[in-house]
Amino acid sequence: MAIRNPAYFQDNYYSGEAAKIFMEIKNDNSFDLHLRLGFTDFEGSKIVFTEPTIIPANTGAWSIVEFETSPQFFSLIEGENSIAEVLTNVSEMWIIHNPEISFNGAYENGDFEIDTIGTIYLLGTDDFKTQNVNIYPIPTKNILHIESKNSSVEYLEIYDSLGRLKKSQSENLTQIDLSDFSNGVYFLKLISGSEIQTKKIIKK
Repeated sequence: MAIRNPAYFQDNYYSGEAAKIFMEIKNDNSFDLHLRLGFTDFEGSKIVFTEPTIIPANTGAWSIVEFETSPQFFSLIEGENSIAEVLTNVSEMWIIHNPEISFNGAYENGDFEIDTIGTIYLLGTDDFKTQNVNIYPIPTKNILHIESKNSSVEYLEIYDSLGRLKKSQSENLTQIDLSDFSNGVYFLKLISGSEIQTKKIIKK
């Protein structure tokens, strides 16, 4: 079992502000899930979490999982680049089920559900000043409003929970029309130059 996302999670997880990958997972299988976060870089090197996060079998409930992206949590599986170099230049992200340290998913007859998935960014007080950004209402039915003080937002993007780009906008950054969106969880990226902050939004 393994899933990959080739575009949305391209980032710098070593010296940038991207600090964690988070997701909500439900395991209704008869076996435990041993989940590992894996990254590849643009030169083909592969790293994977040394220790798995275990989601017990038949929980019937959603579990919140966070993977910290510090080098000490990873093992190098393939390639000539170091773990830090891979984290600096991530091309693809993988979520892998395998009790063993491997970039390949273990063969199992089953599946699991992922409801939300995204990146947690850590920003310094002198960085992209979106700490004063208010986004409302959440949940929203149609129009999402963005209200900011001293904000430098230049561009925004909205992704679904599978990491697919659904909308981008560079003008009229005070509101977003979500009337054409299906109900569900989305991730709003607020962008200013090389600085990015991601916020979770809900359409009902």
